[in-house]
Amino acid sequence: MENDFDITDPLFRRALAAIDAGEADMLTQLLDSHPGLARQRLDMPDKGYFRHPFLLCFIADNPIRKNRLPGNIVVMADIIIRAIRRQAADTLQEQLDYALGLVATGRIPRECGVQAELIDLLIDAGATPGDGIGALANGNPDAAWQLIRQGGRLTLAAAAGIGFERVGIGSAEEVDRMIAGVDKRERQLAVVVAAFYGRADVFARLIGVGQGGMRGVDLDT
Repeated sequence: MENDFDITDPLFRRALAAIDAGEADMLTQLLDSHPGLARQRLDMPDKGYFRHPFLLCFIADNPIRKNRLPGNIVVMADIIIRAIRRQAADTLQEQLDYALGLVATGRIPRECGVQAELIDLLIDAGATPGDGIGALANGNPDAAWQLIRQGGRLTLAAAAGIGFERVGIGSAEEVDRMIAGVDKRERQLAVVVAAFYGRADVFARLIGVGQGGMRGVDLDT
């Protein structure tokens, strides 16, 4: 079911309708004619993590509003980013980071096959890739790996969720060295992530049952 979140601002609604319809020319015209759109934030206090979204935040459909994205959503996102650079550069970093978090943790970008492209666009524009844990927590291991590949921080927990071999840690000795090099909190998080993704071999090694010996992980907080 479609949901417009009761957005009452008519200009913002027009820009949002252009995004939903993939109307690049209309979106460009609106942003050029109304520079304030590039920095405007909505006030939706009941929407949790989406309580003060910018227009750029709507490229992820997260939270779900339409259950779909237009085929040219990457183009639409680029149009908005260019407008922000011209008209609201002081907000650019905040907007990019906010939008990247929504894209990386969202279901609709993944299902529409545009998650990786949007991640690349936002990071190339200056978004901070982070460590991928948010993406992993929301069932998006491919997005997490894309963030790491694009300069994000590879943590033990991220490797446990993405897969050690996939991130280039191929031997048991390399895995053990990585485990030995982190603190208790990181090991605990890695255990949770490994269990969530059903990585039994990783889970066993983390709790000291695998070939790495009885180093173990204290699960008490």
